[in-house]
Amino acid sequence: MIFSKFSLLPILLLMIGCSDDIPNRYSGTQILSGECTMCDARYQNLSNLNLSNSIYKGTYFYNSNLSNTDLSKSDLRSANFVLANLNQSNLSQTNIRNAVFTDASMFGSTFKGANGSMANFQNANMDSSELSEAILTTANFSGSILDNVFATNSYMMSASFNGANMKNILIENSNLEGADLSNANLKNSRLKMVNFKNTNFEGADLSNSIIEYSDFSGANLKGVNFNGAILVGLNLTQADLSNSDLLNSTMCSLVSEATLYCNARMQNGERNTSCD
Repeated sequence: MIFSKFSLLPILLLMIGCSDDIPNRYSGTQILSGECTMCDARYQNLSNLNLSNSIYKGTYFYNSNLSNTDLSKSDLRSANFVLANLNQSNLSQTNIRNAVFTDASMFGSTFKGANGSMANFQNANMDSSELSEAILTTANFSGSILDNVFATNSYMMSASFNGANMKNILIENSNLEGADLSNANLKNSRLKMVNFKNTNFEGADLSNSIIEYSDFSGANLKGVNFNGAILVGLNLTQADLSNSDLLNSTMCSLVSEATLYCNARMQNGERNTSCD
C-alpha cells in the first residue's frame, strides 16, 4: 500500500494534540515529593502520610485512601476526591477551589481556613468535621452529611445545602447569605450570629434548635419546622414563615417587620389565618 506524504499528518497531529490532556500516571516518588500536577493517583493507599505544603492541582485521587493524612496548606485546586477516604485528614488552609469530593468519606476531618469556593461536596460524609474560617462560597453540599460539624467565622454565601443532614451542627459568626438550605435537617442545631439574609430554608427542620442574634431578613422560611426551638434576637424583616411550625417554640426580642406568618402554626398550636 502506498501512502502520500500527507496521509499520516492527521494521525501525527492527533497524537501531539492529546498528549497534554492525559493525566500523568501515578508515581509514588512524585506524590511523596510534594508536586504532582494532573497525576493519576486512583485507588492508592496514601494514608497516614505527611503531604503538607504540596501541589496536587487537578490530580485524580478517585477512591484512594488518604485517611489520617496531612494535606494542610496544599494546592488541591480542581483535584478529584470522588469516593476517597479522607477520614481524620487535615485539609486546613488548603486551596480546594473547584475540587470534587462527591461521595467521599471525611469523618472528623478539618478544613479550617481552607479556600473551597465552588468545591463539590455532594453526598459526602463530613460528620464531625470542622469548617471554621473556611471560604466555601457557592460550594455544593447537597445531600451531604454534616452532622456535628463545627463552623465559626466561615464564609458560605450562596452555597447549596439542599437536603443535607446537619443535625447538631454549630454555626457561629458566619455568613450564609443567599445560601440554599431547603429540606435540610438541622435538628438540635446551634446557630449564633449568622447572616442568613435571603436564604432559602423552605421545608427545613430546625426543631429543638437554639438560634440567636441572627439575620433572616428576606429569608424563605416556608414550611420550616421550628417545633421546640429557641429563637432569640432574630431579624425576621420581610421573611416568609408561611405554613411554618412554631409550636412549643420560645420567641424573644424578634424583629418582625413585614414578616409573613400565613397559615403558620403558632406557639399555642393555633393557625395564623392572617395572610395579608
